[in-house]
Amino acid sequence: MSLFGPPRAPGWPVELADGPVLLRPYRRTDAAAWSEIRRANRAWLAPWESSLPGAWDDMNSPAAFRWVHRDQRRSAREGEGMPFAVCLREADRDRLVGHINVGSIVRRALCSGYVGYWVDARVAGRGVIPTALALAVDHAFGPGGLHRVEVNIRPENRPSRRVVESWASVRSRTTCATCTSTALGGTTSDTR
Repeated sequence: MSLFGPPRAPGWPVELADGPVLLRPYRRTDAAAWSEIRRANRAWLAPWESSLPGAWDDMNSPAAFRWVHRDQRRSAREGEGMPFAVCLREADRDRLVGHINVGSIVRRALCSGYVGYWVDARVAGRGVIPTALALAVDHAFGPGGLHRVEVNIRPENRPSRRVVESWASVRSRTTCATCTSTALGGTTSDTR
């Protein structure tokens, strides 16, 4: 708590949707689905993620999700992140298919954050993450109060590069974003 009262998290919590794509805060009940997706997508996701200590199955277990969920809630509550479960709306439910986060948010004069995401390979290429990216970035610039958002990708990750390229065609209200690759020798480009 600051001297000025409880911390404020602009633009959070919120649900965002466009067509069948829904972004919402994670729920404790997402543990089993999150774990199943992460474990089933090891070959798809592991090459692009940070190397964590421990086995993939342990780091992506329902028990690990409880820690991830707690950390995401803390980050969102403190205004340092906007973590979203990416879901596909189906006839009778919302099915978890991925994750997108506006994280490392810095407030005050800089008002910036970065975006990271992953998606279940079984729905990749269907426009889910480009739509989720457009929703999250538009929200970050609007109610989230940010001035700069970086989409961190590795240049050799072609599916992730396609997401950013597709995002440029689906975004409608985004006024400014910077796409930055995190690999050595990566480039930075303004996507206005």
